[in-house]
Amino acid sequence: MPELNVEKDLALLRQILALLPLGVVVEDHQRRIVYVNDTFTRETGYTLAEVEGRSCSLLQGPGTDPTDIQAIREALDRAEPVQRTLLNYRKDGRELLYRVNITPVFQDGDVRCFIGIQEDVTLLHQTQGALERAALTDGLTGLGNRRAFDLKLDRNRESGNPFALVVADLNNLKQVNDRQGHIAGDRLIQLIAQKLADLCGSGDQAFRLGGDEFVVVISTVRPGTLRGRVIEWEAALNELQQTLPLSVGTACSPDDHVDVWEVFREADRKMYANKPASR
Repeated sequence: MPELNVEKDLALLRQILALLPLGVVVEDHQRRIVYVNDTFTRETGYTLAEVEGRSCSLLQGPGTDPTDIQAIREALDRAEPVQRTLLNYRKDGRELLYRVNITPVFQDGDVRCFIGIQEDVTLLHQTQGALERAALTDGLTGLGNRRAFDLKLDRNRESGNPFALVVADLNNLKQVNDRQGHIAGDRLIQLIAQKLADLCGSGDQAFRLGGDEFVVVISTVRPGTLRGRVIEWEAALNELQQTLPLSVGTACSPDDHVDVWEVFREADRKMYANKPASR
């Protein structure tokens, strides 16, 4: 068998490029596609014949971030390597998240071509998203959990937008668990969670903080409408309390407190103050 020399064996080099588990795109100095490997075709649906002479912009679509495209364009104008993660689109319209590395290739001091190495991270991104959602979701009710609520309050603090909190606590859950079993208690918690979720309007979000305590963040873009929305919530919860043993407390930002955590403490204090009357 002759000595292996990849640099001289162009057929072998083409086969290696074709078998790479990464998409490979080569563009000329005018950024027109002159080569794509088999992985690129398999991932995007485009063959070399379909993309030859065209720009990689054919992969872009309505969800592609223009700031990413601008950053890539400016780096290539300076003949500098660039790395970015782009939302692209397959030939059939499905989304394709690509981690892209583009490097200029020089010959005699001039840019001869650009080589792009593209890694499909769509599944990885989807998996990470699912794990993040799971980490912020209460397993029993499907509502946001305490961690999700903390993050929501932090975002509200950063934005400074007005909001209100409704803290609701289920009374006598221990008695339900003791007399009917924990499955019955869980079903009661799930029922209340569904009722709160159904009452949420656009921008509202319900959370289960743990045990039998819930909180709803009421959001509005118009400060003057916030108090009216709180009154609507209080009326709906008052009706709900006729059939479900809930204690409720509300507070608004910035009317009651500017500090978001003080708003939470105020709503929680009012909820506990209302507990004896609603038992």
